[in-house]
Amino acid sequence: MKNLIIIKCSNSYLESLRLAFMTRPRLAKTNPLVVLLYSNESIEEQLELLGKIQREWMGLKLIFSGNLGANEVVELFRGGIADYLMSPVSIQEIELAIHRIDAKQIGSSFSPEKYALSKREFQVCKLLVKGLKSKDVAAHLEVTPATIKVHKSRIMNKLKVSNLPDLVRAVSA
Repeated sequence: MKNLIIIKCSNSYLESLRLAFMTRPRLAKTNPLVVLLYSNESIEEQLELLGKIQREWMGLKLIFSGNLGANEVVELFRGGIADYLMSPVSIQEIELAIHRIDAKQIGSSFSPEKYALSKREFQVCKLLVKGLKSKDVAAHLEVTPATIKVHKSRIMNKLKVSNLPDLVRAVSA
């Protein structure tokens, strides 16, 4: 069974982790899963925090949570987080994230053919994952926002995801 540390305080994540590891020294040795619930800091501050945690506790699996845009979530994945959950977070979502990490589904290479995405759906998907809003994708592809809404819905159904972070997670390599 995994150890799970939930930290829900702002501006003192590192101190909270240090305290958790000091009070339970075995946690530091058993490579626990750490869940940082809701961070309202900027993406730059979150990436800095991520780097500090990784330097101090190498190999620690981190799940960040908040309400970031797709491009920012991609940056966090590239920075080394194991998963990202949109706030508010339920116990079931945490359990699914742990299962995804255990199954090593995170970071597998994305293939549009695997999900039977059309060329247009793949174009839309790439633009959404880059962080563009649906109306901006529509303008870029010179179609109506309603058309993008249809493509987005089909993409989400084919990838079996329900929100943008899940889409980013599925596509991020």
